Amino acid sequence: MGFIEAVDLAIMIGVFLLIFFVCWRKWELKRKVWGALFYGYCCVVILLTLAPVAVSFLGAFQNISFSMNLVPFIDVMHERGDYIRQIILNVLLTMPLAFLLCAVLKKQRWIVPFVVFLASVCIELLQPILNSFRASDITDIITNTIGGILGYLLFLVAKPLLKKWKWIDG
Repeated sequence: MGFIEAVDLAIMIGVFLLIFFVCWRKWELKRKVWGALFYGYCCVVILLTLAPVAVSFLGAFQNISFSMNLVPFIDVMHERGDYIRQIILNVLLTMPLAFLLCAVLKKQRWIVPFVVFLASVCIELLQPILNSFRASDITDIITNTIGGILGYLLFLVAKPLLKKWKWIDG
């Protein structure tokens, strides 16, 4: 791990400790565990999709070259690259996001697919700003949203069992 990655990791640990000691103090243990898993997962997603963040953000708006693909599944249509792998990874990337977010929330879980969609849009818009060698892609937003919906549905299927084992409330 280099210095740049260490800066991102230190910031993430600092934010976690701040959240844990300020906000999570009043939560019961199972919600703390779900919250810690959710936060850890979010950190992994940020490291995979946006890193390095802290150092890149300092110079992000100096030379913006925004590259965006607005044609859905163009790689599939033209059989470019490893499009099947990319689609599968994008779906799998956001399934845990939806599942863990549902586990953390006590109410209004129905908004989770929309939250996953918004998170995907934010990531796709930030990628070319933070790293000039990356581009935004509408296909990624679509496949991430599909993954969020699947994660939400998986939670709904697992919910009775999670309630029975007292891993979630409500």
